[in-house]
Amino acid sequence: MSPEDGKEAVLERLKVSRADIAAAKSFVVRTTEHSPSNLLDQWITSNEVSCPEPLILRGDDVDDDLRKAARFLSLRLAGAYALWELIWAGFLIPAGDILEEAPTIQYTTVIPGSGGYSGGWDFGELTFSYPVRIYRPVEAAQSSVFTDGDLYLQELSLIDLHPGIEEALREAVRCFRYDLFTGTVAMLGAASEGIWSSCECLPGLFQVREDRKGTRWIFTRNRTFGQANH
Repeated sequence: MSPEDGKEAVLERLKVSRADIAAAKSFVVRTTEHSPSNLLDQWITSNEVSCPEPLILRGDDVDDDLRKAARFLSLRLAGAYALWELIWAGFLIPAGDILEEAPTIQYTTVIPGSGGYSGGWDFGELTFSYPVRIYRPVEAAQSSVFTDGDLYLQELSLIDLHPGIEEALREAVRCFRYDLFTGTVAMLGAASEGIWSSCECLPGLFQVREDRKGTRWIFTRNRTFGQANH
């Protein structure tokens, strides 16, 4: 496999999911680490994921190594995104300069008994940033679940939640964060009715639809509760 094909294969396997970001947030709030760089390393280690160094582009393990490299990058990006979302939610306070990180992966085509060449991939298109240090407000432990949708949903521990209900609960948390209590109650009401509809096994009573402008709206029965996102 050529280096160009190898890098393209890693990018094709790259996936930063909302589930990974939510899991990263849960990891962050359980730690007392102040260095985001160390925190990202610890987050990846907790997932028992490592990136082959160097990644050998020859042999039977190439596909597996490319998958591991993509997973490594995906988790590191998810961790960085989680940090910024927690900062925006007021759970973390950034301090110091903002550092940029462009992921790199070393590769080689050299195997025992054979020549080849080595080099490195620079994933500049995946550059992300984080502050030098982070701190936690005194009240963060008590208020975090009410200022971040991912943490709130994890606290509820609801299984197989309908996407429309999940979106309504996220909207409720967003409204609460900005002291929009009427909106909070409306979205909690939408989620509650959606849950009851699901319990009654009546399909189609809770759904998210898009209007012609692309705005998503939450519907239950014949009632519109509000926008599903902003």
